[in-house]
Amino acid sequence: MIHIEGLTRRFGSLTAVDSVHLDVNDGEVFGLLGPNGAGKTTLVRMLACLILPTEGTATINGMSIEEDRGLIREKIGYLPEVPGLYEDLTPAQNLRFFGELHGIPRERLESRIDELLEEFSLSRRRNDAVSTLSKGMKQKLAIARTIIHEPSVIFLDEPTSGLDPEARVMVREVISGLRDEGRIIFLNTHNLDEAEKLCDRIGIFNGRILAVGSPDELSKGLWGERTVFRLLDGSVGEDIIGAIRGIDGILDVSVERAMDSTLLKVSSARPDEVSPQVVRVLAEAGLSVAEVRRESHTLEEVYHRIITGEVD
Repeated sequence: MIHIEGLTRRFGSLTAVDSVHLDVNDGEVFGLLGPNGAGKTTLVRMLACLILPTEGTATINGMSIEEDRGLIREKIGYLPEVPGLYEDLTPAQNLRFFGELHGIPRERLESRIDELLEEFSLSRRRNDAVSTLSKGMKQKLAIARTIIHEPSVIFLDEPTSGLDPEARVMVREVISGLRDEGRIIFLNTHNLDEAEKLCDRIGIFNGRILAVGSPDELSKGLWGERTVFRLLDGSVGEDIIGAIRGIDGILDVSVERAMDSTLLKVSSARPDEVSPQVVRVLAEAGLSVAEVRRESHTLEEVYHRIITGEVD
């Protein structure tokens, strides 16, 4: 549905987006995860046909962002980071205004307004000024406005930024509901928890795409699978760590102290082959292994190591 080839945007001598190649599949939530100032908004503004690329191109459902700009704007939904609702109008009036801009026939528009206010739990506030709504309610209304014309592709730019925890949960539930309806959602965020909970795939981004995959794929692609060995006594010296690092297939080794034990964490692409060899090294060093278990690398670890350049 979204196909991007070499998309680049420069502002003078500053390259905000650098040669992005990406495909986003039908019916998935794709998260663009990166720090503030990484160029995420610039990329989405190009895809939403608000600014032109310097180089490269992209298509959305077969429509070119250069040749079919007006048509794309009609077919997509775009929620900017600052949604810009009309505060003196009511939720129903806001939806009606934007629905009319999209050319929705009056009879269908009125039923669509009723549907959205009910779906987003705003029916009881339909005639109150938007200025009286909570931040979470305003964001739900902004999302409702974004999809009033029933777009199949939705771009959301930092949809939970500035919201309190309760409001963030509320908005995430709305986004999950949109995914369940089969829409493509392109989500810009710097919130790791949000990306992990909502996204089918994630692109880690800092001016360019650094890595793409599901959280599980990103983790295993970097470090394989991690096995934790809990040791009851003794210390794990550099000689032991060196011996373990020398085992074929080991990708990473770390040691953590727990309250009553030591945790040796070993990452490998072949954990079933490697783990018995690790146990043998530990036993030969006189260390007792009380527990062996698998543990997932967190998205925070993946993100930090890629963004800081610890891995390519």
